[in-house]
Amino acid sequence: MWYEKHKAYINEKNINPETGRYWYTHKMLRRSYFTIKRVLPNIFTTWRVLKSQTPPMELKDTSAILKTFGFIKRAYPKK
Repeated sequence: MWYEKHKAYINEKNINPETGRYWYTHKMLRRSYFTIKRVLPNIFTTWRVLKSQTPPMELKDTSAILKTFGFIKRAYPKK
């Protein structure tokens, strides 16, 4: 699995020696990976819902799907 191969890199931290507080060095990479991991099992649910509507929504290109990302964000809010 990709995560196992890159786990050490994703979990790298910077530590402030004065306060002891830390932050992840690759914050955006972590955020991207965990977002994809969270939504991937249901990523095509939106497409199935759109196609099952009466009448079915035309999906000539990805623009129709991109418009539905608000639905996905509401269904899977950040934790």
